[in-house]
Amino acid sequence: MRKIVFFMLIITGFSCKEKVPVYERGVNPNQAQTLLTQVVQCIDLRAKHDYDQDHLDGAVNIPFDKENFVKEIANFDRNKSVLIYCDNGDISKETLDLFKSNGFKQVYLLIGGYESWVNQRKF
Repeated sequence: MRKIVFFMLIITGFSCKEKVPVYERGVNPNQAQTLLTQVVQCIDLRAKHDYDQDHLDGAVNIPFDKENFVKEIANFDRNKSVLIYCDNGDISKETLDLFKSNGFKQVYLLIGGYESWVNQRKF
């Protein structure tokens, strides 16, 4: 009986698919600035008119409400770090699962979104 239980445990262990860990982290504007000087992909999730008014240097605009959002993010390198931001941080949190399910391994969220970025620059 013990052999059967042991054998079943071994089979179960081998049948489990290895999961790729996803690193996610909220960053403040100062940390985001540091990330932007490194090799990081930056995605602005805000509406196009907001992006056109101003955005983080190097950011690419992919509005979250865009019909083919998942197809658009698929064009990015999943093995490189990604910094995402929206107006206030709420939409970034919503999209995190989409980035994870599409194979992105390291995702940073700008805490407080673009609003926190602007407020930090005032000081």
